[in-house]
Amino acid sequence: MAVRETYRKSEGLPFSPLEASRRIGSLAIVPLVVDDALIGAVCVEGDEVGQLTAVEGELLSMLAPVASVALKNVEQLQDVTQKSNHDALTGLANRRQFEERLRHLLLEHARHRQPVSLILLDIDMFKTVNDIFGHQGGDEVLKEVARAAEHTIREIDLCARYGGEELAILLPQTNLAGASRTAERLREAVANLRVPSPSGGAPITVTASFGVASYTESVKAGDLLFPAADMALYQAKSAGRNCVRQAMSRSSFGKGTAGTV
Repeated sequence: MAVRETYRKSEGLPFSPLEASRRIGSLAIVPLVVDDALIGAVCVEGDEVGQLTAVEGELLSMLAPVASVALKNVEQLQDVTQKSNHDALTGLANRRQFEERLRHLLLEHARHRQPVSLILLDIDMFKTVNDIFGHQGGDEVLKEVARAAEHTIREIDLCARYGGEELAILLPQTNLAGASRTAERLREAVANLRVPSPSGGAPITVTASFGVASYTESVKAGDLLFPAADMALYQAKSAGRNCVRQAMSRSSFGKGTAGTV
């Protein structure tokens, strides 16, 4: 149960570890409570001793229930937004968030002319993993690959579960060579994974294939970036899997070949 003391003298000041210490003449703290759970507090400082009176105290007490409900609504809205933009299994961005971010990056490119690169990752022989280890084993593989991707990319990059066993990674301000190096690091990280088996037997090992494309090195139109990376991914699969292929510059999509990293 939260207890509110209307007035109290105290030598201890309510500073957080990251907050600079300062002199407070008077202080009022009113807890914010929803369903008997403490979710925050309203803190009001006065420069002078006695500046906060009973009138301010009562006003804050009246404000607290309204502020409590408003803060709880904000938390619930953030939770709904988080769930609508992220994949429930891996915690990665979902396809919706990926497509919104891609549109944003292409608009930024029109203003600043910074390159935008895309990596498509597809786990090799994933159906076989599900057949041997069940969907629980497949889910664990997806989660571990997702963690490896998040540890490999930068904070400004976005990794999304695009569908099934395919991940899509957006790399702003990154050219084709830089994106290919990132893909190669991630390829090695995935190949080195040892995912615990649900049955307790030998760990699960997997590999992944990668297609890389860059706007405007690979394609001259933003809406061709994904098809170019997808074609490079197809060529990586055709080359024997567990490799990286990049979409080379071409005058129009559908011509030319993908390069080897």
